[in-house]
Amino acid sequence: MGRSLGGSQVHGSASHSSVRVPVSADLMAQMEALPDKHYGGNRREWTAEMDAALLRYWDVKPQRLVAKALGVSEGTARSRVQELREAGRA
Repeated sequence: MGRSLGGSQVHGSASHSSVRVPVSADLMAQMEALPDKHYGGNRREWTAEMDAALLRYWDVKPQRLVAKALGVSEGTARSRVQELREAGRA
C-alpha cells in the first residue's frame, strides 16, 4: 500500500486489510522533513581533521565519548575507523 505526499491520507496494512487514517498537513510536513534513512538523509561528511582525531583518540579514550565529540554515533565512528585502517593497509 502507498501514501500520497500531497494528500492527507496514509494507507497502511493491518492484518492484510487496508486502513485509511486521516493525517494532518502539519504532521505530514514534520514527517517529510525527517531524513530519508535509505539515502543517508543528513549524512555527515568526514573531514581530514575528524579522521585524524578519530584515529588518534579511538583506542585511548572512551569510544562513546570520542564519537559524541565528533557528533556521530559510536557505530558510525567505529565503521569509519575500520574504513580508515583498511585504507591505510592498501
